Amino acid sequence: MTYSSDIDRGWAWLVVASSFLTHTLTYGVAWSTGVYNTIFIDAFGDSKTVTAWAGSLTTASMYAAGPLASVLTNKFGCRPIVIAGGALSGAGLMLSYFAPNIYCLYFSFGIMTGMGFGISFIPAITAVAQCFEKYRGIATGITVSGVGVGTFIFPPIITLLSHAFGWRSSLLLLGAMCLNICVCGAVLRPVKRVELRQEKTKVFDVTAFRKSAYLLLVCNNVLVCFGLSIVYLHLMAFAEVSGRTESQSSMLMSSIGVANLIGRFALGSFGNHPRVNVVMVYSVCFILSGMTSCFYPVLSNSYIAMVTLSSLFGFFTACFGALLPALLVQILGIHRFANGYGFLMIFMALGQMIGGPFAGLLYDITGSYDTSFYVGGSVIILGGVLPLFKACRKMAGDEMLDVEVSVIEEEKQPLPAAS
Repeated sequence: MTYSSDIDRGWAWLVVASSFLTHTLTYGVAWSTGVYNTIFIDAFGDSKTVTAWAGSLTTASMYAAGPLASVLTNKFGCRPIVIAGGALSGAGLMLSYFAPNIYCLYFSFGIMTGMGFGISFIPAITAVAQCFEKYRGIATGITVSGVGVGTFIFPPIITLLSHAFGWRSSLLLLGAMCLNICVCGAVLRPVKRVELRQEKTKVFDVTAFRKSAYLLLVCNNVLVCFGLSIVYLHLMAFAEVSGRTESQSSMLMSSIGVANLIGRFALGSFGNHPRVNVVMVYSVCFILSGMTSCFYPVLSNSYIAMVTLSSLFGFFTACFGALLPALLVQILGIHRFANGYGFLMIFMALGQMIGGPFAGLLYDITGSYDTSFYVGGSVIILGGVLPLFKACRKMAGDEMLDVEVSVIEEEKQPLPAAS
């Protein structure tokens, strides 16, 4: 097996490029399920509640695969797990071509594809964290910017493919695209670092739950993902109900993607400044993004206003990818990053799985998406408020500094893995 000794240089930047493309493909498709949501409603004629489960299960399964991906990554390394995830997601999308009803899509388009995505992106971001020390923040920012690129390009791509070849054939083509994740995985050469070899036996570690800062992030992620799934899954349908064309509705999703890409670089750079309270920035961004969600029903008569709201929503929610990995490393240390990120995915999955169908149920009951977006925005705001407790405690007693010191001590003498 060929190992790389490049830290912060050389092959490490190829790992960043590989992980960037992996994030572009996985999140690009997963966050564009709202396009297929409207297509599946027309194709199968089921209620919005029933149909929403297909798209919600994709992102929920992606996040639910986190702990499994972490365990497999710690045991086998990043490269084979990314390759396996790419093969699984590609197969799931291709299998969806043959779905006779929406319930079959629950498995192929939802669970199978989502699990493949989840197995892929955890080791992809972990590989970047392992390959960098001095430039970890910059490398992570470039990597997760793939989410914004994917969210920008895939809604119009899916719409174009569906119109040109039909929605079933578009799934075949998407599956072929996602097989390129396997190629990206092949680039991830193992890193030769003494501390990583020592930690390889720690396959299953639940010590992250001993930290109050991590528990606050858990609650934050459940609430935020609940609200995010409502916007990403139902925004196109909401826009079409409000009188927008399919191309205009697709452009709203692309606006989120462009702004998200800009936000990841801007917030990532801003969060790297030593005088910036990252927890405060993380919280305020989610509070503002929740407010933009609440304004969708109020300003739905103006398409320009909806584009503006989508851009603001994309920019502020960029803190999820730009700041969360750095917060996890700060709280847990690099050795428990994969496990901590993996367990966090379970709670993200919970929010994603509930949010989309709940919004569909509200529509079926009220005949309007207004209540859904009010609820989604309010829940995101609540999720943004929670980390402020940690930020306030830091300002009062510099608690985050204590956390950092404790992490350093733990990394000198690692805690035993849970049995």
